[in-house]
Amino acid sequence: PDKQPDGRDSFESYNEIIDEIYRKNGSRKFEWVHLKHDGTPVHTSTVLAFIEPQNFILCTWRDITKRVEAEQALAYEKNKLSAMLESIKDAVIIVDLDCNVVYTNNAFTKITGLSGDEVLGKNFDNLLSFYELNSGKAEIFSTKNVLHSGKSYSNLSGLKIIDRQGVERIVSKVITPICQDGERLTGVVVVLRDVTDNVIFQQKKSKLESLQSIAVFTGSMAHEFNNILTGILTNTYLAKQYCDNDRAAEFISKIEQSVFQATKTTNNLLKYTQTGTLRKNTANIYEIVKDISDVVFADSRITVNIDKSSELWDVDIDKVKISQVFNSIFLNAKQSIKDDASGRVDVKISNVFMNKQNDYDLKEGKYLCVDITDNGTGVPRDIRTKIFEPYFTTRKNNNGLGLFHSRNIVLNHGGKVILNSEENKGTTFSVFLPAFDDHFSSAEDMKSLGDDNSLRFMIVDENVQDRESLKNVLEFLGYSVVSVAGYTEASKHIRAGENYEFIITAIRSDSCMDFEKFLLSVKDFLEDSSVVIASERAEESCFQSFENDEKIAGAIHKPYKMEELERIIKSVRQ
Repeated sequence: PDKQPDGRDSFESYNEIIDEIYRKNGSRKFEWVHLKHDGTPVHTSTVLAFIEPQNFILCTWRDITKRVEAEQALAYEKNKLSAMLESIKDAVIIVDLDCNVVYTNNAFTKITGLSGDEVLGKNFDNLLSFYELNSGKAEIFSTKNVLHSGKSYSNLSGLKIIDRQGVERIVSKVITPICQDGERLTGVVVVLRDVTDNVIFQQKKSKLESLQSIAVFTGSMAHEFNNILTGILTNTYLAKQYCDNDRAAEFISKIEQSVFQATKTTNNLLKYTQTGTLRKNTANIYEIVKDISDVVFADSRITVNIDKSSELWDVDIDKVKISQVFNSIFLNAKQSIKDDASGRVDVKISNVFMNKQNDYDLKEGKYLCVDITDNGTGVPRDIRTKIFEPYFTTRKNNNGLGLFHSRNIVLNHGGKVILNSEENKGTTFSVFLPAFDDHFSSAEDMKSLGDDNSLRFMIVDENVQDRESLKNVLEFLGYSVVSVAGYTEASKHIRAGENYEFIITAIRSDSCMDFEKFLLSVKDFLEDSSVVIASERAEESCFQSFENDEKIAGAIHKPYKMEELERIIKSVRQ
């Protein structure tokens, strides 16, 4: 060919070699490429030797085409493997029989901070220290153990290492022996994977599940305690009505006040555990965000910029509670910005569709995303996992419940709050809320029942103490009362033609029927009746799940305050 593989001109190179052999009366061995008549290249190992006294050159050629092609194929595979190793995110280290490093890829430097050049030829077991996650003890298994045993080793749960910058990382570790011809051990390959984010996520998830379990238990106990308070309060009211001794009546009134104080405590428990029903309505999130930001930043020079998509989806939310969420986040941003004059908060509201597989563990569907970014001090790395924990705070005069409560509110809406922060640069809170296409509203106006003094009541409540104590109070007030334990029994009475002006029912379900089915089964028999729902929380709307129904007159709240009960009855009658 015109050129040899190294780019040299074939004719010039050949003449140079011949001249050299003639001058030195010597010989030369080299590789050369020839062409067959059909143009196919032939790789040869060529020897030229000067022969005396005949004064000629003896030339021998040996065809090495197959060897060269094999070497080229091997080089290709080696380059391909190298490219693959350099592109993956896992650190790959190859160690020889003396435990010395002979190869590292780019990911090794990113994970450990150590460059390949400075670790080549050094003992791998002395380069890094690995520590167990739970005990903090140094890991004793090393590459030497694998070389001695010839068996693979793995720790996928995670080991702690400290990189060159002093940052703690969590890595999984796999050590696999390298065998030539399937038998002879030539070294080991070590693979390290940075699982820091995954481990932190699992720890957060586990902690959240524990908190949710505590919240469910606490909420359940608060509900049970509320039921006890209902019985105490109603019977205390009756005792006071029958009491002729002023001094005794004074003590009974103090008991009432203590019960009211206990009620506030249980309602606070229910508020922070978020076990109650949300009062949802379809809302435009932009208006809520704009209103809250205007209030929070009204007395500061911080610049607030709100950017939104042209056609935002509506959301079905409890406006009061979601307003609390954005109030907490805006206050957090405001407090983290040291200089008002240069302070900035950017809000971006956009429609987002979540696929089945997403990074936020959200259900597939449409969401509204509100990103709130400030240029404040940021959240230090070591406390980012604690910021949503109850009572955790870094500021004075702060109860540490704002972000904890905010996260629970969003979770109860089927959404999620995500924190991204960089110390001394700023923080972004991303709030995801499910988009909503339809909603139900509830009747709030009390219905007039006329001036008939012979009102008949039905009480439906599976709690015997609540049911009977309320019955006693209503009978004391001069009303006719029937009390039943469940919807099935109540339905039989009503469908049999018994007339009741008021049906006071707790949102419970028995083995055969829930509230919705009960209401549907008796609706045609409630011509002159009104349904009042007994709720365990003062701020709870128990009927938001049902369409605006004229038969639902309103709600009374446990434990019943008798003056309020009398007022409600009089209001409905009027």
